Amino acid sequence: DSCHVSDGGYDIAKDLEGVLAEFDRIIGLDRLKAIHLNDSLMPFASRKDRHARIGEGTIGLEAIARIINHPALRHLPFYLETPNELPGYAHEISVLRAAWIDDDGCGGPHAFSIHYGRPARRLAPVGFVPQKEVSPLDFALS
Repeated sequence: DSCHVSDGGYDIAKDLEGVLAEFDRIIGLDRLKAIHLNDSLMPFASRKDRHARIGEGTIGLEAIARIINHPALRHLPFYLETPNELPGYAHEISVLRAAWIDDDGCGGPHAFSIHYGRPARRLAPVGFVPQKEVSPLDFALS
């Protein structure tokens, strides 16, 4: 969880390489299977877990773009765990897809796949639409 890591005192915004090296030394990057992706409302090393929307917190969009594009992390599934509703998730997914860089050095709107959801409910893949509602937003998510 990117917020937990930052708020816990690991500087992923300014020293992602160092944080990943320490993680690899202690736990092993091969054991990392997914990433909860979120920004933080709290200052670095605050020891308080307060999630923020992507790019609206103290980690920042530039650092989050480095996380999703890092060679050791880019193959992992990313789960949005931000305080949002469907329109907010659609916006964040679009921002993250724009920040994604393909292996050939190009980005694109369909190059990046992410999952979204609230901690209190099951996380769902991009394109998930609750059966009871259909809106123009559905097209933004697919």
